[in-house]
Amino acid sequence: MKNQLSFSRSCEDSLNYPHYEPLKFITLAMLLISTALHANTTEAFRLTTSEHVSNIDGTVQQEISGTVTDDSGVPLPGASVVEKGTTNGTQTDFDGNYTLAVENANAILEFSYIGYAAQEVAVNGQSNIDAQLVASQAELDEVVVVGYGTQKKSNVSGSIVSVKAEELAKVQSPTFDAALQGKVPGVYISSNGGQPGGGIAVRIRGVGSINNSNPLYVIDGVVVPSGNSENSNPLVSINPNDIETIDILKDAASTAIYGARAANGVVLITTKRGQVGKPKVTYNVYGGFQKPIGNLPPPMNAEQFAENMNLAFTAAGEDAPFTDPAALGKGADYLGAVVNTGWITDHQLAVSGGSENHRYYTSLNYFDNEGIMLETFQKRFSVRVNTDNTITKGIKIGNSLAFSRGSRFDNNAGNRTFIHGAFTSLYQAIPTTPIYDPSTSTGYGGPTDLRLERTRNPLSQYELPTRENITDRLLGNVYLELTPLKGLVFRSAFSTDISNDRVYSYTPIWEEGLLNSGGLSNITQNRFNSFFWSLENTLTYSGSIGKHNFVATVGGSSQASEYNELRANASYDTDVFTEIVLGAVQDQTTSASSEESLTSLFGRLTYDYDNKYLLTAAVRRDGSSKFGPNNKFGVFPSFTLGWRVSQENFWNPDGTITDLKLRGGWGQVGSDAIGNFRYLARLNTQFDYAFGNETGVSSLGAALEDLANPNVKWETATEYNFGLDASFFNGKLTFTGEYYDRSRTDMLLVLPLAGVSGLNETVDNVGEVVNKGLEFSLGYQGGKDDFTYDFSANLSTINSEVVDLGGRDEIAAFSYSGSGATVVIRPGEPLGVFLGRRTEGLFQTQEEVDAANAIDGNPDTPYQNLGTGPGDFKWRDLDGDGRVTNDDKEIIGSPVPDFTYGFGGNFRYKAVDLSLQFFGVQGNDIFNIARSNIEASGRAFNKSSVVVNAWNGPGTSNSIPRPQVQDPNQNTILGDHLVEDGSYLRLRTLQVGFNVPSKPLSTVGMSNARIYISGQNVLTWTKFTGIDPEVGLDEGNSAVAGIYNDLYPQVQTWSVGLNVGF
Repeated sequence: MKNQLSFSRSCEDSLNYPHYEPLKFITLAMLLISTALHANTTEAFRLTTSEHVSNIDGTVQQEISGTVTDDSGVPLPGASVVEKGTTNGTQTDFDGNYTLAVENANAILEFSYIGYAAQEVAVNGQSNIDAQLVASQAELDEVVVVGYGTQKKSNVSGSIVSVKAEELAKVQSPTFDAALQGKVPGVYISSNGGQPGGGIAVRIRGVGSINNSNPLYVIDGVVVPSGNSENSNPLVSINPNDIETIDILKDAASTAIYGARAANGVVLITTKRGQVGKPKVTYNVYGGFQKPIGNLPPPMNAEQFAENMNLAFTAAGEDAPFTDPAALGKGADYLGAVVNTGWITDHQLAVSGGSENHRYYTSLNYFDNEGIMLETFQKRFSVRVNTDNTITKGIKIGNSLAFSRGSRFDNNAGNRTFIHGAFTSLYQAIPTTPIYDPSTSTGYGGPTDLRLERTRNPLSQYELPTRENITDRLLGNVYLELTPLKGLVFRSAFSTDISNDRVYSYTPIWEEGLLNSGGLSNITQNRFNSFFWSLENTLTYSGSIGKHNFVATVGGSSQASEYNELRANASYDTDVFTEIVLGAVQDQTTSASSEESLTSLFGRLTYDYDNKYLLTAAVRRDGSSKFGPNNKFGVFPSFTLGWRVSQENFWNPDGTITDLKLRGGWGQVGSDAIGNFRYLARLNTQFDYAFGNETGVSSLGAALEDLANPNVKWETATEYNFGLDASFFNGKLTFTGEYYDRSRTDMLLVLPLAGVSGLNETVDNVGEVVNKGLEFSLGYQGGKDDFTYDFSANLSTINSEVVDLGGRDEIAAFSYSGSGATVVIRPGEPLGVFLGRRTEGLFQTQEEVDAANAIDGNPDTPYQNLGTGPGDFKWRDLDGDGRVTNDDKEIIGSPVPDFTYGFGGNFRYKAVDLSLQFFGVQGNDIFNIARSNIEASGRAFNKSSVVVNAWNGPGTSNSIPRPQVQDPNQNTILGDHLVEDGSYLRLRTLQVGFNVPSKPLSTVGMSNARIYISGQNVLTWTKFTGIDPEVGLDEGNSAVAGIYNDLYPQVQTWSVGLNVGF
């Protein structure tokens, strides 16, 4: 393994990433295939005849063929056919057919398929053997991962949902979390934009805290940070093609085994592993194009802009800047120049197999996504090696290791920049300024009119700099497993996550019209390094005494991580230097570091009596460096109870209700996502002081800024959960219903201190938020003859309320320039509601303005602002004092939906299959702040073409204010006219596939092949007027959701793919 990783890295260096990715992929692919084939030469090379097969060693084999079906005669594709006692086996094709050569005429064939009882058939010299498998309720008991172990799904009494690899494969996405959207009740997933590798917000059963609501991700036992950036997703380095299952632990009773990190739910990812059998080679590839998910409203063209500016300047008593707008024509189209068709491609090569004692799974992946906005991209190259090796009886070792190298640039679209953001700048760019101008030093056009906003040319910003952003990551673990006694297993696993990031940019000296770089070039060099390790030891005993079945697990864990960063920036009066050297005109270097550690003890007991009465109890004790000295350790208990009613003797189902289970649980877990060392007092170095008698000279000083609190601890989530699981008609119809009540107490808040203390603030665990809701899921599968189908649907309600803020009446979570607090946290309201003014349309006449000014009895005092006139917004006086001030604001919306839902299905007829998945959100509001910028009446930059219909006389408009370059009424202030219904229904995925018949494939050595066409974000139904209603979080802040401003447009993807197996 060490040699393989070393080879991968040296190969990358020699090929100078990222310019030769395809060549590297092919080179490593050839090595991987060669290694796999040489691992089992005898099975890899055979000469076949019509009835017998001759190995290279001369052994004569008998060829057997047949069909595997269910008890209704429907073919079972992918059923396993194995020669008993050997690794010789195959799988059925789409029509249920198989062909297998056996070495012994008296061999026994084993037929198996998930959800059906296995069957053994003696060959006895037969050349054709058909098998008909019978559905088995016992076999339908899937195994789910529950953290430090597994459980049969039928005996799970907590709230756990599993998603399989085949479901993930239907979404063309660089990350697996996007593929979960709409599939799991109680899990709300929203993208923070369409940028390649962009951030995604995942919320399990509501927003848990104002600090952090991200779930805990565990990949093959390795804890992976989810990050908090709206523009990037650290999970993008994980190859979703390698994932076998995703198990989501939703309730506190299920997550308590993870203690102080589990308050927001836990997502367990299990990657693929080798199975006993000859080497199996698969190659999956898809490629396609992307475009904005909605129609982009165009900005004003040059003529429209000039007319608008003339109106805006003359309304302010100034001269019109343009003499003949009609002569300007269309002008420059910056939006069309920057937003174009994006491209996406993914290549996955995997080889797996092994014997009873040695199994392996290896893969190579190359992913490339060129975004719809200029110079935005995400590239990833990854290699994975998973092995399981039985050294001798009772001793087993193995590993799960993945290395990836990624490169991306996101242009910072999505940062909710108020003015001139990465996307809004395309609307605000002056269309009378040409995109290219050969007279400038760079060849790009620049502003030339001092009266207009001097906005930088977006294309120059994207194309002029030289950038590099590379991330290397090694993620994985190695384990040792000992079985000294029957039922007793000791497991020790060492895990690590090592990441190194390099960010580089170089911008030469530039001058474009009235703008320039001050005669300086600029170089940025940043390094970010993180190192995580953990050591976990568990001892598990499973056994039965009569009808009493139990599994007991105890364990201990230690982990630590450290992070270091170095940032350097330098400017030079020459373009000669492209690296930071001595002689800079300006330079700055900063560094930062942090570290944290966690030590834990945990245990769990799982018990059932005769598979009827279920009990699971767990407890974990965590000690964290993040907690204050008075609360260094926390204990997190849980229990669940279940009753499988359908297993009782009195249960005599008539075939309608096949299985019925009632369950409930209680748990208490924590969140240590509160930042490092918050219990300590901080020093601020911005306290310079005079020393000595030299005038004007000061020395660097430092002083305490806030008050220490040794009692700081974890945030606590206490939850109880009740559920019902039922299946009908021999498992064809399934239903799950749940109710949960989660209370988040001890929420860490920043509390202001009295000025007389000389300090600013302190932190304390005083806040409380409550989330309650219902979750439902429904599934059905059926078919007849060559037609089969399955259907699923889910719905989740959410009721969120802030209960306590430590005595504070309100916390401003988000403020907007000129409007003050815009998103607030208030007791009695959902977390992060919108605050703003109420509008009453536009003033249509001067008489209406005068009447408003006289409301307070004095017509000389303005109702709103001096200079307010016809065509300006009229704000509502909420406090009744006859004037509109910043006190006249109230709650005007909430981003929290009433419910979310999803439904979809898979349909198969012979060789053709169709998959659909819908996702919907209902009852949420969106604060469309972007409109305040691109429909603004002030500021001399370009705007959306809807401004052409702005107020221009009584009755011309009651929603778009007049153009006025000085904006005396402050029409950009945020109000309820910007709050829109964010409900939507989306056809999230659509895929149509064709399975190539097995006979022509066998002639070229293939076992299966599938061609498909796939669409993502195909159709959207919504009343929202923006580009797309899917709006994530602002800077990862859990309390600031539903803000639509400067977002990278969501994308619609169409692709063609091919899956082949050998």
